[in-house]
Amino acid sequence: NKNMRGAAETIEKALQKYPDDLQVLLAACSLASSTGEKLGGKSAGELAKEILAVESENQTALEISIKDLMESNKWQEAYSLSKKIVEKAESSLESKHTHVTICLSLGRTDEAWLLAQELYEKYPSEELALQSYLEILYAQNKRAESLQLIERLLPSATSRLKSFLYYRRSFLQSGEQAVLADLRSSLIANSRNEDSLFRLYSIYFEKKDYRRAQYYLKQVVALHPSNSDLLKRNTELEQLISR
Repeated sequence: NKNMRGAAETIEKALQKYPDDLQVLLAACSLASSTGEKLGGKSAGELAKEILAVESENQTALEISIKDLMESNKWQEAYSLSKKIVEKAESSLESKHTHVTICLSLGRTDEAWLLAQELYEKYPSEELALQSYLEILYAQNKRAESLQLIERLLPSATSRLKSFLYYRRSFLQSGEQAVLADLRSSLIANSRNEDSLFRLYSIYFEKKDYRRAQYYLKQVVALHPSNSDLLKRNTELEQLISR
């Protein structure tokens, strides 16, 4: 019923009664990951660690742990776990897309390229495969090829993909107004696109337009309420605005 508060209260009672039950831990871990809130005083990442201590190959716990590490900018640790997943024959498209993102963050461009190319050839119409491919094209400075693919995809793209395409195209624009226009178009297509929201925050922060920067940052914080880096940035903005 989308009653997250009720679900959280129920699973916290279950954690108190059955603290070592794997299914209870998994349910709590998944809920903490989707809401960004702690359950029983523990974050999704902490709950995932408890599960992995008992069942080191648990797919759900591995994926949540990787997500938590990425949000904490612990890219090398995320890479080590992610590598274990993508080396399995049955690894999902989503897991491979995540691995491409991690590789790019660590400067492992060659590894990211091989995986992104494989995904694009195998799933040419899947959104995550397209996202991985466009991200690696940009990382390799293949601007013309990136723009050509974006323009071809935009007319028939879903709202979610369209939001990503506008976000990605904003990096290929030469003027600030064109960049801002693409980012706003991205948010019209998907108002929860955290990448576009964060980039708008960054642009306005650099321009010292702190109120507008905070407007966008607060929306990212709402999506990740436990992210310490985002909370620190918001506190910094509060101080700048109050001067």
